[in-house]
Amino acid sequence: MVMPIFFPEEEFGILFVEVAPKDFMALLTRTNKPLVIVTASGIRRKGYKYLMKYRGFFFFTRSDIPLEIPPGVEVVVAERIWESLPP
Repeated sequence: MVMPIFFPEEEFGILFVEVAPKDFMALLTRTNKPLVIVTASGIRRKGYKYLMKYRGFFFFTRSDIPLEIPPGVEVVVAERIWESLPP
């Protein structure tokens, strides 16, 4: 299931697309030198959040369990990400 989240272009000029964890992992296999930003837990929802850029769009997913990121993917662990997006 894909849930696009639009921000006014004059303010942000970017598009975030929420995808299922399995679709996020599939996108990783299509990306050359992927970079994934991940954060664990949260106040309203426990689990993991993942963010990556692919072909000009920012894709994100949420998972109750950690995803198995393949070798060769650069991972940045952040304290928090996309706080302005829906819970």
